[in-house]
Amino acid sequence: MITGILYGLASLAYLIIGIETFRLERKQKANFLFLLSCTTLSMWAFLVACVMLSETAELALQFRKSAVFFWSIAYSIYLHFIIVLTQSNTKSKHLNNTLRIILKRIILYLPAIFSIYLYYFKESSTIEEMIRLPYGWAFINLPRNFVWDNYFLIHYLAYILLTIIVLLRWKKQTSLQRVKNMVHIIVSATVFALFVGTFTDFILPITTTNILPPLGVLVSLIPIIGVRAATLQYRILQLNPFSAVSNILQNMQEGLILVNLDYQIVEVNQEAGRLLNYSTIEMKGIHCCELIKGWDPSQNILPSGSSEHTMIKKGGDLIPIKLTIETLCDKWNDPIGTLVLFHDLTKSKKINAELKKSHDLLENRVRERTSKLAAINQNLENEIIKRIQMEEKIRTITYKDPLTGLANRRLFIDWLEKAIFEIANSRNRIAIFSLNLDAFKMVNDIFGHRQADSLLVELSDRLQTVFGSNTIIARNEGNDFLILRRFNADSPTLFSDVEQVRSVFNKAFVLKSEEIYISSTIGISVYPDDGETPEILIKNAQIAMNAAKSSGHGQYEFFKPELQKSVSEEMSLSNDLYQAIEQNQFELYYQPQVNPRTGMVNGMEALIRWHHPQRGFIPPGMFIEIAEKNTLIIKIGEWVLRQACYQLKSWQQQGYTNLTMAVNVSINQITNGNFPQLVQMILEETKIPPSSLEIELTENILITNTSKVIEEISLIRELGVKVAIDDFGTVYSSLNYLKMLPLDRMKIAREFVQGIGISTVDEAIISAIIVMARSMNLEIIGEGVETKEQLDFLNEKMCDIIQGYYFSRPITADAMTTLLTSKRPLP
Repeated sequence: MITGILYGLASLAYLIIGIETFRLERKQKANFLFLLSCTTLSMWAFLVACVMLSETAELALQFRKSAVFFWSIAYSIYLHFIIVLTQSNTKSKHLNNTLRIILKRIILYLPAIFSIYLYYFKESSTIEEMIRLPYGWAFINLPRNFVWDNYFLIHYLAYILLTIIVLLRWKKQTSLQRVKNMVHIIVSATVFALFVGTFTDFILPITTTNILPPLGVLVSLIPIIGVRAATLQYRILQLNPFSAVSNILQNMQEGLILVNLDYQIVEVNQEAGRLLNYSTIEMKGIHCCELIKGWDPSQNILPSGSSEHTMIKKGGDLIPIKLTIETLCDKWNDPIGTLVLFHDLTKSKKINAELKKSHDLLENRVRERTSKLAAINQNLENEIIKRIQMEEKIRTITYKDPLTGLANRRLFIDWLEKAIFEIANSRNRIAIFSLNLDAFKMVNDIFGHRQADSLLVELSDRLQTVFGSNTIIARNEGNDFLILRRFNADSPTLFSDVEQVRSVFNKAFVLKSEEIYISSTIGISVYPDDGETPEILIKNAQIAMNAAKSSGHGQYEFFKPELQKSVSEEMSLSNDLYQAIEQNQFELYYQPQVNPRTGMVNGMEALIRWHHPQRGFIPPGMFIEIAEKNTLIIKIGEWVLRQACYQLKSWQQQGYTNLTMAVNVSINQITNGNFPQLVQMILEETKIPPSSLEIELTENILITNTSKVIEEISLIRELGVKVAIDDFGTVYSSLNYLKMLPLDRMKIAREFVQGIGISTVDEAIISAIIVMARSMNLEIIGEGVETKEQLDFLNEKMCDIIQGYYFSRPITADAMTTLLTSKRPLP
C-alpha cells in the first residue's frame, strides 16, 4: 500500500513540475517537450502505482502491460528534449543539420516504437512472471530470447548515455558559465538515476528475490528535478526581462527591441512597431539584419554604443535613426541577449537641413534676406510652441478627464499620496467621497449620450464652484466622481462637507429645455481610520457608496468594517452559487393562481428556493441579485424554465390539462440573444402546449435596450407562449413602453394591492389599470392578495385571476399535486 502511494505521489510530482516549467515560457519548444516528458513519466509512475495496489496478478499484469507505452517512449522524449535544449543557446549549424535531423527523425523514436511492438504485441508478459512481495507485485524476467531479455536494457542505456554525451558536448562547446553549471546539475542527477534504475529495474528482476521495487521511474524524478531547478536558477528556458517593466517600456517615446543570441527579435514595444510600420507580433522572430541597413549578419555582432544608422521599414522605405545598443549579461557576465534602443531622426534631420540651407542663404545674402531670416526664426518659434503645446496636450490626456477637464483617477491617486505624506503624524484627517449619480442610465436612454455628457460637465462645474480650488475633484469613470477633503479630527466639518456635496443636486439640470432633478449616492472613507493607501481608501469609499445605494437613492454612508464583511459575504455566496445547480441545491415552489369567482386553481407561478448545505434556506432576495451581477442568472433561469415545464407536463399527464405555468425571466436572459430558441427547445423536449407556458417580465426590464427586448418578446409570442408584465405601474414612463409591447396579461403590483382599504389613491390606480388593460384586451392578475377585503375589491373590479397568501403560500410540487387532486375551491 505505501509503495503504491509513493508511486502515485511521484506521478503527481512529475505532472506539477512539467506544468510549472511549461508556464515559464509556453512558446519555447524545449518547454513543451519537457512537459511531454514529465507527462509520460507521470503516466508510467501512475501505472506502476496501479500495479502495486492491484488485488490480483491478472490486474497487475494488465497495468504493467499498459505501462509499456510510456516507459518505451519516455527516454526518447527526454533525449529529444535535451537535444532541443542544447540547441537553444548554440549557433552550431553542424549540430542542427546532423543530430537534429538524424536523431529526431530516424533514430530517436524508432527504437521506442519497436520496444512497444516487442513487449506489448509480440512477446507479451505472462502471469507466471508476476509475484507478490511485501511491497506489492514484482516482475520476474523469465528467460525467452536475447532480444526479449536485453533489447530494452540496451535501448535504455544507449539513450541515457547519449543524453549524457549531448549534455557534455554542449558544456564543452558553450562559453556560458550558467550553461556549464546547469549541465553539471543535470548530468550528475542523470548518472545517479542511471545506476539506481539499472540495479532495481534490470538486475534485480533477473533474480527470483526482488528485495526492492523497481525504482527507475522514481529516481528519474531526480534528473527531472535537476532540470527544473537549473531552469529556475539559470533561466535557460526563458529570456524576457522586458516583461518585468513592460508597462514603462511600452509607453516610451523611443523604439525598443530585445534580441536573443541568434539576433532574432523576441520582444518589442509599441513605438518600435509604429516607427517601422509593423505590428508587435509581426516583428517577433525577425532577424536584425532585415531591419538595419548595411549590417552584415556573418559578423555575428551588432554595432555597439550609440550611432546613427538607417533602418528598413515594412515595405522597404528607409528611416534615419539614432541607435543605442547594449549587451544584456547574466550574473556570470555571460551574454544572454541584446537591447536595441532607437528613435526617429527624420524630423530633426529635416529641421537641420532647413537650418543649414537658411544659414547658407543668410551668409550669401544677409542684407537682402533679413525678412526671410525673420520668417525662418518665426517658423522655428512656432515649431517650438507647437512642440510645447503637444507635450502639454499629452500631459492633459494622461492626467485629465477629456470630458469634464477634472483630474482622472491616476492624478487623483497621485494627489492623495501626496496629501497622506503631508498630514503624517498630525491631527489632520483626509476624507474620500465616492459619488455616483442615481438613475443616470435612464438619463442616457431618454435624452441620449450627448445630453448626459453635458449633465456631467455641469455637475463638475457645480462641484468646483461649491468647493473652490482647495478641494481635489476627479472623475473616476462613467458617472462616478471622487472628492478629497482635508479636515481636523476635532472639527465637525466633515458632515457639513457631505451636505455641501448634496446641495449641488438641489437645483435642476436642464436637458433639451426640460428640467431634470437627479440625486446622488455617496460613500465616505477616512484616512487613516479606514485605510492607509490610496487604493484601499478609494475601494472602501466605493464599498460604502454601494451600501448606501442598497438603502435607496440620495443616501450617503460612512465606511464601516462590517461593510467589508458584507462584500466578502456576497463574494462567498456568489462562489457557492456556481455549485448550487450541479449539487441539486435548488427547488421550485409553486403559488396557485385562482379564479376569484370559482375558487379553482387554473395556473401557478414557479418560484425558486435555495437549500444551502451549510447556510440552510436562503431566500431569493439574497441570491437573485448576485446571480444577476455575475450572469449566472442565465444558467439558473434555464434550469427554472426546464424544471417548471417538466413539472407542468407531469400534471398534464395526470389530467390537469388546463393549467398555466408562469415563469419569471430576467433582463440578462432576454438580451442574451438566444432566449426564444431556448424556449422553443424546452417546449419540444417537454411536449407541452406553448399556450400553457407564460413568461413573466418585470416592468423595469423595458428600460434597458427596449428595441431588443420588444424583438425578443415578439419571437417568444410567435411560438404561442403567453407574455405577462409583472409589477405594472412601478417604473418611470411605463405607459410609453407599454404601447409597444406584445402582451397577454398584466399583473397589478403588490404595492398597490396592499393599499386596498387603506389608501383611496391605490384603489384608484388599480381601477385605472384594470380599465386600461381591458381596453387593450389583456387579462388582469392581482398578486399579493392577503385579506378578504382585498379579494372582494379585485373581484368587484372584475379581476380575472388572484394570487397571494389569502389562497396559498408558495408550496412544493407534491403539495401542489395534493391540492389539485382535492379538486376543492380555495380558500
